[in-house]
Amino acid sequence: MNQEVTVSHPDHAQTGAKPATRYYLLALLTLAYAFAHIDRSIVSVLLPSIKLEFGVSDTALAFLSGFAFVAFFILLGIPIAVWADRGSRRNIIALSIALWSAMTALCGAAASFAQLALARIGVGVGEAGLTPATHSILSDLFPPKERAFAMGLYSSGVYIGLLFGLSMGGYLAQHLGWRETFVIAGLPGLAVAILLRLTSNEPQRGHRDDSLSSIDGYPKLPAVLRYLWQTRAARYTFLGIALCAMSTQTQAVWLPSFLTRSHHLSIAMAGLMMGMAAGIGGAIGTIGGGRLSDFLGARDERWRLWIVTIAMLLAPVCFLSVLFVQNIAVLVATMTLGATFSAVHLAPTSAVIQNLTPLRMRARASALAIFMINLLGLGAGPLIVGRLSDRLRPVFGDDSLRYALTPVILFTLLSAAVYFIAGKQLGEHAKRTAQIRGS
Repeated sequence: MNQEVTVSHPDHAQTGAKPATRYYLLALLTLAYAFAHIDRSIVSVLLPSIKLEFGVSDTALAFLSGFAFVAFFILLGIPIAVWADRGSRRNIIALSIALWSAMTALCGAAASFAQLALARIGVGVGEAGLTPATHSILSDLFPPKERAFAMGLYSSGVYIGLLFGLSMGGYLAQHLGWRETFVIAGLPGLAVAILLRLTSNEPQRGHRDDSLSSIDGYPKLPAVLRYLWQTRAARYTFLGIALCAMSTQTQAVWLPSFLTRSHHLSIAMAGLMMGMAAGIGGAIGTIGGGRLSDFLGARDERWRLWIVTIAMLLAPVCFLSVLFVQNIAVLVATMTLGATFSAVHLAPTSAVIQNLTPLRMRARASALAIFMINLLGLGAGPLIVGRLSDRLRPVFGDDSLRYALTPVILFTLLSAAVYFIAGKQLGEHAKRTAQIRGS
């Protein structure tokens, strides 16, 4: 059993930010997250144009859209989170937004595929500083009973970004070119960075928790890893979100290319369909998942994660339909429904990790989750599918992506099983915590 110390904060209501201030900062951070995913996802809809100009393989495109971004994103995520657990999280976020926005715009100036990959690495470096620091801030703005809903609103930035990144990205790429699209996508983020730095304040740490599982001083990374591993609910939650990412992130990277190849859609139409489905369905799933997690979790802690299990069992049915139906209307409907189910995990997972983690570990716990999500989801997943597609191309031609993507549903089903175990462990953790507080 983990050694836990209960620390009371009876004056948290008096020291907390006003509701208007809390929701203003939440809205600003959500906007930043939306721009992050515009800049991150727009490359997916630009892959056909990039492939045409540079004449590279699907494996190289997977490297560009996945590993080139992920490599430094995950390597720097934990060091920046160490800084966030000690320093000004607001300043870290503002600097991160400015960096990734500038590097996205520079992608449009790449004279070679290698230069484009280096610019994408720069985008990954910038985005590494956003979510760990943001999750820590949100935990100080909202109490545990509202935290999943707040995380859901923030996570909706993913799908707002996908909506605009894919739909507008496809349109701009077709009418202006992929280089100009990168520039247009990158520049607005600079304004968000300035607005955040000038109009928001760093919230006080810890006052939103009635009681905290705390550890004296500032624990080093090995202690954080040991704590999260020994906390079984956290261990299985981390594994669940990593497996889920292998499916969801891989789909996000390759589905636009699948639509252009197997259904012979234009880049603009593929981006519009993917953006609308992911944006609308994903926003419903992440906000609804957060609200449902808070509502059911208040009655039984296990249901904070068991709702994810149900969603992960339903999502593969929709994904298989997307891959194999020929009717475009049915494809769009199942794509939207699949995006809804696939997005349910984001808010509950983020909130549970923050709720389980002591105060001075929260940014690093979030960074570790992001490390696993992106190493497997954006790093390994798209690369495996891209490599498999290249191998299958002599047999299936333009349909190679259809069959390379099919095995991805296995990761979704595995994540459902792991989230079920994580929910059981979360219930046991809640019982132990209640016993400690009552003693």
